[in-house]
Amino acid sequence: MDAINTVLFNNPVSQKIIGTTKSILFKNGNGSTEIKEVTQTVAKTVTGPTAMSLFDQGGRPASIFIRLAGLSGATAVILGAYGAHTSWVKDPNKPNRDPKAIFETANRYHFFHSLALMAIPISKRPYLTGLLMTSGMVLFSGTCYYAALTNDERYNRLAPIGGTLLILGWMSLMFF
Repeated sequence: MDAINTVLFNNPVSQKIIGTTKSILFKNGNGSTEIKEVTQTVAKTVTGPTAMSLFDQGGRPASIFIRLAGLSGATAVILGAYGAHTSWVKDPNKPNRDPKAIFETANRYHFFHSLALMAIPISKRPYLTGLLMTSGMVLFSGTCYYAALTNDERYNRLAPIGGTLLILGWMSLMFF
């Protein structure tokens, strides 16, 4: 054990490396090497008046889409709780159609795209991407929610359009 300690820590090369590392990491400009002073300096720098959130830096697109993401996320959680505690009635004429599974799919897509809305302010074209994603969520998740809750399938043809808009929203992050 003493041999390992000597090889790793008690030889002149290791001591020089350790000393240099300490002086680089813990020096705060006045020659002091106390960790407490460095921590206080860093805390003052990070929490000072120049620190701005992404919400404040992004301007109008950020405020619109971050607020929309909050509203959409809260709605997704509320609808998810409702769907989890609702008693689902299956249509005997359509044995392969499970309204709870349809509802859960709608909720999953709704929730994921609500989270994606928070990243829209940092895209090149936030209004285009936001419009595509929001429209896609309404058309896809909205029609699935409606079909699951009412057993009415008349608006189901809008779900593929909503899915296409969601795809285009993601693609707009790549190309525009």
